Amino acid sequence: MTTLRYWDCQGRGEPLRMMLEDWEVPYTNEVIPLEQEAEWEERRNYSSFAGPFGQLPVLEFVEPEELRTVVQTPAIAQYIALKADPAWLSKPPSVAELTKTLAYGNMAYEDLMVPLLKCIFNTSMAVKTIGNGVPRVLERVEEILSVVQEDVTGAFAAGTLSEEDSVYLLGPLPAYPDYLLFHAISVLKDIGVASPIFKMFPNVEAHFTSMQQRPNLASYLTSGRRPQRITSCKTEAKNKRVIVDALQAVGFFDAAGN
Repeated sequence: MTTLRYWDCQGRGEPLRMMLEDWEVPYTNEVIPLEQEAEWEERRNYSSFAGPFGQLPVLEFVEPEELRTVVQTPAIAQYIALKADPAWLSKPPSVAELTKTLAYGNMAYEDLMVPLLKCIFNTSMAVKTIGNGVPRVLERVEEILSVVQEDVTGAFAAGTLSEEDSVYLLGPLPAYPDYLLFHAISVLKDIGVASPIFKMFPNVEAHFTSMQQRPNLASYLTSGRRPQRITSCKTEAKNKRVIVDALQAVGFFDAAGN
């Protein structure tokens, strides 16, 4: 049985849970209570628990006669994809496809997801990150999705694709970068600052909606099994309000508050 070990929050582990759920991979969701943070300094020294780098998330994947331990969110995401992505299982990716997917995954993780998580711990980063950095990255994402939309529409017209409106970062089916991007936008939505982003980037909103409506993923999102907190930050609720106020002060929202 596959095991994913992470804290009782969404954080860096949530897109991995989403992938496992959406691709119907049987797994044990080993949730570490946040109250055990005090024990963390000792437990992180055990590679059997926290991997070779003393960090979570950790994925334990059972291979034939062997247990694979995979660490670091992007590496785990790629590993899950190689083992369970329906598109990759039917047609293994080429080196070029794997490299492009890795680049898009790192973009969604390093340039969007991680900075947003850090904002919740350090609200002084909010204006620079959400007001400036995130829109710059999403401008590129918007362009990528626009190009994919043209390709998907053309394939549908040619009769080689059955779903005209399925548009993800790399084609008509979601790859692992899509789950990283979806989680990043989910964090923006949870904080309460997604409306201006959606107004600026309609393709990003359409991508978010498409992901949200995938049956397996939708079932997970509404199951009650998803951690409610984004991070382990003890003042998360207060900090989210501070972030919204800071962005309102610099005119991030329109007159209607959107």
